[in-house]
Amino acid sequence: MRMTPNTGTVDGQTFSVIITGVMREALLNAPPWMNPEVVSAACNGQALARAEYKTLAQQEADDAKANAPATRQYVRRRIDHPLFKNGTLEQIAKVLAAAPVGEVIFRPSSKGPDHLTASVKLTARGPLLHVDIYEAEKPSAAELGTALYIGRTSSAPGMRYDDLDEIFSRLLEPLIDRMREVTKFRHYMDESLDAVERAIKEEKAAEPSRIPYKLSLSPKYPEHLLLSYLPTKKVMKEYVKVGPDGYSFRRQEHATVERLLA
Repeated sequence: MRMTPNTGTVDGQTFSVIITGVMREALLNAPPWMNPEVVSAACNGQALARAEYKTLAQQEADDAKANAPATRQYVRRRIDHPLFKNGTLEQIAKVLAAAPVGEVIFRPSSKGPDHLTASVKLTARGPLLHVDIYEAEKPSAAELGTALYIGRTSSAPGMRYDDLDEIFSRLLEPLIDRMREVTKFRHYMDESLDAVERAIKEEKAAEPSRIPYKLSLSPKYPEHLLLSYLPTKKVMKEYVKVGPDGYSFRRQEHATVERLLA
């Protein structure tokens, strides 16, 4: 009776191996039942000489690296400001991930040396806010322009600022304060949209005559909130934009959250 050795393996199991050599003569003298094309392919000396010996894990890691998106490039800048850092979007995002809410970093822009970006951590869970700053009247390509514009387009000049301190004090700091005001509001929920909808439906079931509502973070737009409410059976959602001067809803401006929802 022929015995089959117990190797501890099963059919179809995959192994990672490193081939260190091929016995060409043994393959050429293989039994006739072997596929000659396989033998010929395995013994292709030129292909074997060019081959790289890798495990499956090494090959997968190399493939992932080759298919990874290219890192955004930027021009290093000479800007002497406590909130400025030279770094890519990815590098600054890692710094802000561990930073407290309200942290601001000015960084080079991938748009070129005549742009800067202000990256702002408005909330603990929401996306980062990235504000494009156009520079004019530059002493040199690496230095900061003496005229800074936010909201500049081909058809609009944008709002002018004299320096980064003015951008921080007039625009970013008030915007951060407005967002903090929202997070302390009694009808604000720092939860997923599914959790917000469940809470609203539970309140509606408890008091059918009321129209329950909640404010929550927009998962896509960092300077926007979602106002979710339930008038009848379907939960409705509308955006509220947060700005340095208040809250914009249905093209009307409101100085406080209380006035917004009065």
